[in-house]
Amino acid sequence: EAKRAGLPMENHAKQVAAEVHAEVAPKGALPPEQGWLSFAPMPSTLCRTSPFFPMNPRQMEKREYLEGMIIAANAWGEVKYTGPKLSTFEEDVLLAILALLKSVDPGERDGKAAWTYSGPLRPILTAMGYKRTGSDNYRRVKDAVRRLSLAGVEIQTKNGKWVLATMLTMAAGDDKAATMAVTVNPYFAEVYAAGAVNLLDLAKRAELSRPVSKALHRFATSHRSDWRGHFLTLAAAINLDINQPQKALRRLIKLAMAELRKAGVLSSRSKFADDVVTLALATGKAKEVEA
Repeated sequence: EAKRAGLPMENHAKQVAAEVHAEVAPKGALPPEQGWLSFAPMPSTLCRTSPFFPMNPRQMEKREYLEGMIIAANAWGEVKYTGPKLSTFEEDVLLAILALLKSVDPGERDGKAAWTYSGPLRPILTAMGYKRTGSDNYRRVKDAVRRLSLAGVEIQTKNGKWVLATMLTMAAGDDKAATMAVTVNPYFAEVYAAGAVNLLDLAKRAELSRPVSKALHRFATSHRSDWRGHFLTLAAAINLDINQPQKALRRLIKLAMAELRKAGVLSSRSKFADDVVTLALATGKAKEVEA
């Protein structure tokens, strides 16, 4: 289609993204509250479900295949995910690659956005907060890139417009030299990630060691206001297995909240009282909302 229109792929991706954004935000204004990626231009009323799950090592060994998982729904349409079940580690890798694309020089090539990172794997791991960058972590990044290349996200609007794009389009590398070239799909990038990756948020996320803490960080920072709701609602929103005992869910959420308070993401006003969780960001004054 890009060839027929006489447009380079990057320009056509911008055009497609503009059409979709016009459906999502017809007045042209996108609110600062966003969806399943902290930089995804989604209206604040979207449910904040993510295709990235907090997973332990045993769960990561055997992945499910998810078909058409609804990660957002609104009056204008739906966003669905299809692909292997992704962990917060894959999310870390994707965020690191996008951050590097925004920070490496040049940010643009010939006036076009640069959607390919080419270089050593060490900066990717460093952006993720890893101090040790040995062969095991190189292998894990390579495995994560493989899964991200199979991950597809679809937007379907009520007016009939739709976009289906994988997160990555190409990856290649040299195991001995520990280098990698990764190309983010320009259609995925323009629709979901063309704005920016907040490097400060990424650095703060890198301080977190627990997968549940990273999922809770994503959820909490997507709100302008304090969030208050039932702990089961929160557990479902950050993709915890709500079939496990409620005692276990409470413990996971409390440990994640404690780590986020220690990292300076949540303030002391954040609490878990009876069945109700209050999440209050450490910076700025927020008006409380309930869910």
